[in-house]
Amino acid sequence: MKKDLINIIKNYQFTEKSNFLSKIIPETYTEKILKKAMIITYYDQGLKGFIAFYANNFHDKIAFLSLILIDARYRGKGISDNLLAASIKILLKNGFEKYFLEVDKENLKAIHFYKKHGFKIVEIKNNYYLMMLKIQI
Repeated sequence: MKKDLINIIKNYQFTEKSNFLSKIIPETYTEKILKKAMIITYYDQGLKGFIAFYANNFHDKIAFLSLILIDARYRGKGISDNLLAASIKILLKNGFEKYFLEVDKENLKAIHFYKKHGFKIVEIKNNYYLMMLKIQI
């Protein structure tokens, strides 16, 4: 899976404009999420998408969504919706109450996607929004 994650990130960096992903080293980021995050993947003749999220703050019951990444040819098919729903199901099962993420202010598609799923902007930082979803049954 490590090689697949690195390849999909590199492909995204090559084909898309993204402040967050353009600043990372795919190998380093992949190592970090494989060690510390939960990852849900979507395969269809190779890795076509994934979600990586941190669900390790059991004391405060807070999770953090690091990244949803879908191959360009597979967008618009509900894969992001399903990956996000699967992550929320895991968080609910483990008693998490809040799900945070950061999104670039200029990434209007992502902001719309997260708002559609109930995330609200809770803080405005330099170039990005901090968004939160209250996780409920």
